[in-house]
Amino acid sequence: MIKIDYPSYQPKIKKQQGKEFIFDEVRKQWTLLTPEEWVRQNFLQYLLQVKKYPAALIVITNGSHCYGFSASGGILIGLNELPEFNATI
Repeated sequence: MIKIDYPSYQPKIKKQQGKEFIFDEVRKQWTLLTPEEWVRQNFLQYLLQVKKYPAALIVITNGSHCYGFSASGGILIGLNELPEFNATI
């Protein structure tokens, strides 16, 4: 397992209609605070503060459905250069 030292982070959290929401700095919106979202937001801060990825290159995806399966959202990081791809057709 990879050990990650998360940076100190004071998330913006609000309570509305009995539910807690956390502010996503990349999406610039409040999102329902779930255990998965808590991990996502802390890892996002790790990418921004420790790894110094620019926020402009980061996309937070919504969940998707494909072939009857659902997938939770995730974090995508755009790169300025694509890795070399060799394919034989």
